[in-house]
Amino acid sequence: MVNQHLRAGQVAVIVVTVIMGLTAILVARATTRRANRLTYEFVEQNREAHDLRFHVEQFTSATRGYLLSGAARYIALREEVRHHVGGDLDRVRAGRYNARHVEQAALLFDAYDDATIAALGRRDAVGDIGPIYDEIVRTVRPARLQLESHIATMLANEERALDAAFARGSRLSRAAQLALAATTIVLLVLGFVLTEALRRKLAEQFRAVEAATAAAERAAAERKELLSVVSHDLRSPLGAIMLNLELAATEDANRARLTSIQRSAERMQRLIEELLDVARVEGGQLQLYPANVDARELVLSLTPLFTAQAEARGVTLAIGGDAGSLRIDHDRILRVLCNLVDNALKFTPSGGRIRVSAIVTDDRARFEIADTGVGIAEEHRARVFERQWQRPVGRRAGGLGLGLYICAGLVSAHGGTIGVDSKPGAGSTFWFELPRVVSSVAG
Repeated sequence: MVNQHLRAGQVAVIVVTVIMGLTAILVARATTRRANRLTYEFVEQNREAHDLRFHVEQFTSATRGYLLSGAARYIALREEVRHHVGGDLDRVRAGRYNARHVEQAALLFDAYDDATIAALGRRDAVGDIGPIYDEIVRTVRPARLQLESHIATMLANEERALDAAFARGSRLSRAAQLALAATTIVLLVLGFVLTEALRRKLAEQFRAVEAATAAAERAAAERKELLSVVSHDLRSPLGAIMLNLELAATEDANRARLTSIQRSAERMQRLIEELLDVARVEGGQLQLYPANVDARELVLSLTPLFTAQAEARGVTLAIGGDAGSLRIDHDRILRVLCNLVDNALKFTPSGGRIRVSAIVTDDRARFEIADTGVGIAEEHRARVFERQWQRPVGRRAGGLGLGLYICAGLVSAHGGTIGVDSKPGAGSTFWFELPRVVSSVAG
């Protein structure tokens, strides 16, 4: 009879332990899925608002350009950007932003537009803009600042909503952990009464539960840290844009400052695109649009994009390859090539050489980007395509450490493979192979 009760108690403890372990795993998975979903939704919802802010800045640049030069191309650019702003407002309306805030943004843009039209009219009415330029800028600035402040408030409200959602998830996770801890204590006491072996089993189950919960919390923390890094990195180029816009008051200084503005804006766009691509790859939302592309023309299209940059760094850039059609998403694979060439430029010293080539066979195409840079140590090569990993070269190379991670995701979505061959001090060769026909589309 005692043995029967002992066996029944052991079975009961094992059953309860298994149930609690499964419950903890389910809670951990649910927490991870929620963190993924919240991160993706936040990125998608805020993309339209970031686009709106970016196009408002373009609108301001075009207005300032016409005021300073009187060139007709700036009027055409204003009209084009005004159309983009209207589209941005429509997409923001379709999202979850407060409708009253969106309509207020539309009204503020109309007021800003009217102020700039009046300023352009004054500019056309005088021959020399110099004496009245500061006065015109002062009349337009309040409307611009009010619009930019309102857009920034919309983004801040959305970030606070995300923080509140994460806080709710954290409270739920803590409650589950407390309930799990209380039940585990009871089970441990019962295990000590039954047998020492049963106690060890309970302890093992408890450690498994803790590991699953910690994994879920790490996943949520990594995504929140990524958003924090992106938010910080976007503020710096935006500050440079605003500062240079204020300083671009003389004809002699315009070209250098506007170039700085353009580079800062391009950097912001790359950061946003990197974040969106990571969210799409990890969320299973990446969509490919295959078309017939010639491999040689694809690599040659890199020439105008990187020649000036390579010359400025004192690096020789050689681009060529086999002709041959393959069916790929042109923009995605061009993004892979751009990321790999940009990466090679970062780590190739002056006097070095970068070679970009395409080798086409009957069923596959192989692309290689070979440099004579610093190379990669053997112990680091296995990690180069991990998210947010950067080479330990004594300084941060810039960006979020997502470029190679995105390359691997885009190549994989095409059914291809990617890798690197390298030796410290002798350069690196990044390569990827693609089937000439993509059999399926990632979605």
